[in-house]
Amino acid sequence: MKRSDKIIVLLTIVLVGCCLAYCVVFVVPWYDTEEKVLSPRTRLIEKRRIRRRPLPGCTDRLLVGQTLEFEGRTVWSARIRGSGEFGEGFHVSPNERFVVIEHWLHAKPIVILKLDTSSVDKAKIVTVNAPRIDGHYYAYPFGFVKWDDDSKSFTVEVTGTYVKDSGQFLAYRELWQVQADSGKAQRLRRQEQPRQEKLKWED
Repeated sequence: MKRSDKIIVLLTIVLVGCCLAYCVVFVVPWYDTEEKVLSPRTRLIEKRRIRRRPLPGCTDRLLVGQTLEFEGRTVWSARIRGSGEFGEGFHVSPNERFVVIEHWLHAKPIVILKLDTSSVDKAKIVTVNAPRIDGHYYAYPFGFVKWDDDSKSFTVEVTGTYVKDSGQFLAYRELWQVQADSGKAQRLRRQEQPRQEKLKWED
């Protein structure tokens, strides 16, 4: 074999090797899992797809799945299909009998996952349906605030704006109490103030 032919073969091998290395590093998907402890008996496992780019320091970690475990057993799971999705937020009650599941962008209703501690397989989901509220900011008005100490209910808020008959823009905030067992919501109070950059609400 001529020397020039050997050089061509060598360059071909190097080129093929570089292409394979590129595919392994930048094309073939890599996955990683992260565990978050939500309470002594509840943990959240998030699966992320690692997408590397051919530039130094450019790596995306896309959320592709969430799994909620209670006492080591799966009680809720979901696949994340949108690249811009951040998944759900989880709020465990103080007595660990309920978990509030809240969409990160308020695009769908809050649900309550009821955990029967004697048989986790009998976990039930209750949807918190919101009444008609005008002028709120999101597709679904309620946003989680906090659990009550007795775990029987939790507080949610609604924020938005509306225009008075006089033409003045007002911002408002409503606090609602939701019963953990039934998902029924009852308004506690409403606050209003002129719309401005920094709003100060009473807790």
